Amino acid sequence: MSICRAFLRVGGRSLSRPTISRTTPNALQSSLSRQYFNASTTNTEPTPSTSTTIEQHVEKLTTATDIRNIHSHYINLVTKLKESEKLNSFPTRRILSKNQIHKILWLLAKSGRPSDIQRIYDILLDMPLVFGVNPTLETHTSIIRGLIHRGDTNSTRKWIEGLPKRAGSFTPTLEQYHLFLEALPDMEGVSLKLMRSVVNKMRTCGCKPTIETFRILFIARMKLGDKTGSLLYPVSMALVFEDMEKEGIPYDASFGDLLLEEYTKRGEAKIGGQMFGMYEDKFHTQDYPGRQGLAMLDLKLVQMAQARGMHSAIQFFRHWKPKQKPSPQNITSMLRHSRQLHDLQLLEREFGVKCNVIHWSFLINNNVRIGKAGDAYSIYKAAKHAGITPDAAMVAPLIHHLCQANLNADPSEEQQYMGFALHLYDDLRKAFPPETHTTLQLPADERSGGPDCAIYTTLLHGLATCRKPHEFMGVAIELMDDMAQRNLFSDDNNMVTSIIIFFMRNASSIDEALSVYRKHKAGLDEKGYGAVLSAFCKLNLGDSIQIPSLKGYFEIVKDMRKDGEGATTTREKLILTTRRAHDLLTLEASLSPDTVLWNQMMNTYQRLGCFGDAYRVWEMMYLSGQFDSTSVSTILDACGYAGAYSVAKRITTRLANDSYQFTAHNWNTWLECLCRMGRLTEAVTLLCGQDVKPDVESVKIVFKFAKSEKKGADVLVHVRSTLPHIWEQLPSSIRSLI
Repeated sequence: MSICRAFLRVGGRSLSRPTISRTTPNALQSSLSRQYFNASTTNTEPTPSTSTTIEQHVEKLTTATDIRNIHSHYINLVTKLKESEKLNSFPTRRILSKNQIHKILWLLAKSGRPSDIQRIYDILLDMPLVFGVNPTLETHTSIIRGLIHRGDTNSTRKWIEGLPKRAGSFTPTLEQYHLFLEALPDMEGVSLKLMRSVVNKMRTCGCKPTIETFRILFIARMKLGDKTGSLLYPVSMALVFEDMEKEGIPYDASFGDLLLEEYTKRGEAKIGGQMFGMYEDKFHTQDYPGRQGLAMLDLKLVQMAQARGMHSAIQFFRHWKPKQKPSPQNITSMLRHSRQLHDLQLLEREFGVKCNVIHWSFLINNNVRIGKAGDAYSIYKAAKHAGITPDAAMVAPLIHHLCQANLNADPSEEQQYMGFALHLYDDLRKAFPPETHTTLQLPADERSGGPDCAIYTTLLHGLATCRKPHEFMGVAIELMDDMAQRNLFSDDNNMVTSIIIFFMRNASSIDEALSVYRKHKAGLDEKGYGAVLSAFCKLNLGDSIQIPSLKGYFEIVKDMRKDGEGATTTREKLILTTRRAHDLLTLEASLSPDTVLWNQMMNTYQRLGCFGDAYRVWEMMYLSGQFDSTSVSTILDACGYAGAYSVAKRITTRLANDSYQFTAHNWNTWLECLCRMGRLTEAVTLLCGQDVKPDVESVKIVFKFAKSEKKGADVLVHVRSTLPHIWEQLPSSIRSLI
């Protein structure tokens, strides 16, 4: 059942609301917003002209480029909002957009004076409750970009490594670290030691470096050497290799290629060869007879072909091994970086040999890597004409490129790209029919023949992202049947994600879409859950309003939390999706969400750590009288985890003034909220006072927190003397402690 239909039915009946009298919403000023406004300005700051409107202040602030003007206009805007006391009636999310705030933060970070950094902290504090925009990873990335532009190495590093303690409590991302590493050659006080220190600290900050991290580090150090005239020598690179080994970075042949390429470009092919050999010896554990004897020749052939061309490589081989033909490995070395068909044909003519599928694959892959898919396809056709039977490694780069190109293709080109990709797959399928396919694990130095899991994953992902997936329904079913015939069953997250998304988008109803999800969800990881949730929220099954099923949405969110999928990137996707649903519920006049739905929305915000959003939902429910005991417990729980004592106190005071009758669960939540915020004395006073009717659970809650502060015995003594009837009901394991 879609949310839209559910909401329309809810809107047809009267809602049960507490009968509480209060002034109109326009006459109420949000206490939480007032608190934050008071924190944003001081008595010494200038007061804006009363004749200037909020919109004019926004215009001045967003068009300012001078830092002094940004400071003054920002102060004026916040002060104006404070004095106008119209935050509740003003569309808070339109005061400043996220992009406008990010631009201001970038300019302040670019300036980087102490007063500018302090203003950044002020803005981060104001964002959720004044401007209705929560800080995101992108917010911090804007600040990082500004600090990088300023060239302040130390401040940039401190900001990235301190993200868990800053607004939003985010874990630094690879993107942010890579942005910093790429910029280091142009910043102050940089050395290889500093670069290694940054990378070595990544893991402790919750962000594990990858092979790409070390690739960026190496290139950054080479660029630094170009500026300072200090080449990176093997003795220093050996330390980087040790760091890679400690981080468990697996072998990647392209990293060795990069070492050779960068040194060869700088006329230091000999040092590049040493680096290549060091890397191969340390990380390429594969061994085979004669490897040591062949390594030097093959290394020289790679260098010669890349630096001087194929003719020179051929002459070098003939000088090294006169009257001998090159082995397949020697030919591979000479074609390792080649993209030209005539290089391969030259080798065949000069030595009277026939190149194999591996050699042709190098030419195809090298062309695809630099975006020349047309040349790669021409070489593929030439290979087939030469009698080469294509294998998985030969066609995979082209299939992957076509499916990726399909993501940004015009609708008219979509069929063409997927058609080419499926044509290549069909060639491979015919070359290796299912009955000839083996499921045995191949040795490390052998190639997969027929279609493998990686190719099926790529194709299914391409189909899942098509604008008209229903046109490829039959193709997808054939692909999955072919996989079953080949006994290819993969729990790879990317494949499972693509299958779920494709069949979800082809579902005729929400129930059918959720059935697909439930059938395959066991194979999802963090990234997969995020992609599936995003696709689910974009389903358009013919309803008049494109809005996700809330029941299905919360089911997926619940599964994510149960499976422990809560990393920063997924949290960001959840927050964005939840806010999208919130906006639709708020703006669509035909929908009338009930209290249960708003409670779910508020609870989701609370669990995502978005206290500002949760409070806004509560404020709307309170002002409209559309809340119940669950709403009260949820917002008090949110206050406890956010440490918002003044907000919680104001909420309970307002409810008491409205003669709201707290339930036992409300009282226990309030007690836990006080304890969680370090207000144990106040909690004990409330527990043993006249206003609360405590139960055993109430005492257990307070005792749990008192015990962590080593005050458990004192609390129990107080309970025994003031609440004897509750004391007798406590478990003997607690009563025996005093």
